[in-house]
Amino acid sequence: MLIKQNISKYKNNPFTNIIRGYHLKTLKGLENSTKTEIYRKKALTELFLGNYRTSAEDSRKSLYFANMSESKNALCKSLAFQSELFYRTSNFEKMSKSLSKLLKIASTIKDETQLGNCFTQIGLYHWGTGKYLKAIAYYRKALNIHKKVNNKYSCARTMINLGAVYNDMKKFEKAIYWFNKALKIAKDMKERVLISMIFNNVGFSNAKLKREKKALYYYMRSLRIKKDIGDVFGVGITLNNIGNIYRRKNDVKNARVYLEYSYGITQKIGDIQGEVIALENLSSLYKSMGDNDKAINYITRALRKAEENSLTYEIGDIKAILDSLNE
Repeated sequence: MLIKQNISKYKNNPFTNIIRGYHLKTLKGLENSTKTEIYRKKALTELFLGNYRTSAEDSRKSLYFANMSESKNALCKSLAFQSELFYRTSNFEKMSKSLSKLLKIASTIKDETQLGNCFTQIGLYHWGTGKYLKAIAYYRKALNIHKKVNNKYSCARTMINLGAVYNDMKKFEKAIYWFNKALKIAKDMKERVLISMIFNNVGFSNAKLKREKKALYYYMRSLRIKKDIGDVFGVGITLNNIGNIYRRKNDVKNARVYLEYSYGITQKIGDIQGEVIALENLSSLYKSMGDNDKAINYITRALRKAEENSLTYEIGDIKAILDSLNE
């Protein structure tokens, strides 16, 4: 109940009100490039709060004004955000088209920052579609540019992404190496959003290394920050990770509470990947409890959701789990 109450407060936080108030009152008479940035920031805020539909609407408006402005920098920023949004909703076909436009424009302007951001998004695309070595190659390209232009925030973000790819490759110590490099930058900058992301990822690495106590410590630290800053998307992910730790510890009561909260949040905000993962973990929980019918029910729902959204890299694994439950 506490988690639900805290989440309900996010939509009234000062940051959200400032962005929305500015957006509503001051658009008249502004340059198109300024309107582009206002809508992009509002879209980012809505995404942060888990309002995917509103974020997508604002993203489209940002892109419209970017095209009207004829500013290549503005257009690059809008396209980069659009591709991020497509990633969050697992729409990789549209993400690929958006990135093709972004790369074409970013390659023609002097501002290397936009090219670095473009490489980061391409890395994200390859990571999301399971092409890990390509993802690493593009993240390294991006990191070289971010270092060159001294963009510390983007350096930290890219290091986090590199670590996350190594997590998926099951190279967990290498992942922790990159997370620690990112953490040093994030702490120097007092970037709580990045710090919470790093704690969550370090928790995941330690969980995979069977250091459950350490993993839970980092997950709980991440959850506290995410709840405090209103990161609903991140809360959903972290709740799932905590639930998974309790599941492995055979703490059925806590596992069910955290996994069901995670599923509820991911379903509400439209986080397709998060929803599928929560359903998979709930299936595993009920299997461990000896309730095969519920386990089949949850994994069948996960498969349906993955197929509806063309999560091809998830479908094979889910089908294998379902087959084993039906034996």
